[in-house]
Amino acid sequence: LIPDLRITRLEGYSYCGDNATKWAQFAGDPNYNLLNECCQHINSDNPPAIGWTKISQKSMNYMFAEGRADFVRFWSLLADAVREHPSAF
Repeated sequence: LIPDLRITRLEGYSYCGDNATKWAQFAGDPNYNLLNECCQHINSDNPPAIGWTKISQKSMNYMFAEGRADFVRFWSLLADAVREHPSAF
């Protein structure tokens, strides 16, 4: 693993660390990343370590190749569903 991509080295990770109870707060809520205090501390500057994983890169490759139609359909449905949600503005 590339040292700079270790989530444990992210600014804000130590706030919750490996505390599964804190990470579980608001699990399943559509606003999980906005409500969960652990996410709030990590997401502040959109660090690359939460997006540069092998699985996320494979997902991106798929979505922009053979999965493109499904990708577009998903985001169209999502946009329709959240159009009136306050966080969409």
